[in-house]
Amino acid sequence: MCLRAIAVGLCAVAWSCGPVASGAAPRAPEAAPFATALATPWLAGSPRPVPYLPALGFGASGRRSDDSTHGLLGSPPPRSVILREAAVAGAAIGVGFLLDDSIKPGSGQNTAMDHIGEVIGSPFTLGAASGLVGIDGLVAHHPRTVDTAKRLLVSIAAAMATIGALKLATDRERPDHSDRNSFPSGHSGASFATATVLDRQYGGAVGWTAYGVAAFVAASRVVGNRHFFSDVMAGAAIGRLFGRIFTHPS
Repeated sequence: MCLRAIAVGLCAVAWSCGPVASGAAPRAPEAAPFATALATPWLAGSPRPVPYLPALGFGASGRRSDDSTHGLLGSPPPRSVILREAAVAGAAIGVGFLLDDSIKPGSGQNTAMDHIGEVIGSPFTLGAASGLVGIDGLVAHHPRTVDTAKRLLVSIAAAMATIGALKLATDRERPDHSDRNSFPSGHSGASFATATVLDRQYGGAVGWTAYGVAAFVAASRVVGNRHFFSDVMAGAAIGRLFGRIFTHPS
């Protein structure tokens, strides 16, 4: 496995997104009526979404109160943002490989930590939860909740597609020798994509809690002998990459 090739590949994917990002200038909120319509009830002080996540964030209205028309529902992030995030992901993956010899997979397979991480970090669990949040927002007429659910679903899907392709390309055997789908960790990717979106949408206790859960999932995959340390670092980096992209700007 060639780390340099993986990092170059990530940058190539990011660069290929450039023409889309560097096209027309971002539209003002007036030019994006759909996105503005979604954002306006929230900004006008409508009842909080059923999950009440903004109440735990920075301020009464949550962290992202003035940029709901960007990212998934509006203009895509510029090429510089994508390349910067891809570079951060590549560096994190490199650190993971450097520490593989120091942080060995544990012997905690089939322990409580292993089983809990397996369930709560599953892409299917997180995807289903995001879908339920979106349905809840639709039923309760809370556009902000629907917006968050969309960002979660797209971020998780993009992360899992990238991770799936890398699993096929690298063919790395798991430390428990169960199969050759070790690199990168899908559980870590889905967990950190979810945590990044929640942190950037709401911040505060929501963000810290989400990252704490994601870190637990990543640790459980190493302790449970399911992944090498570089596997979970790569998954976390890819998840963060797409979570950042789909919650642009800043």
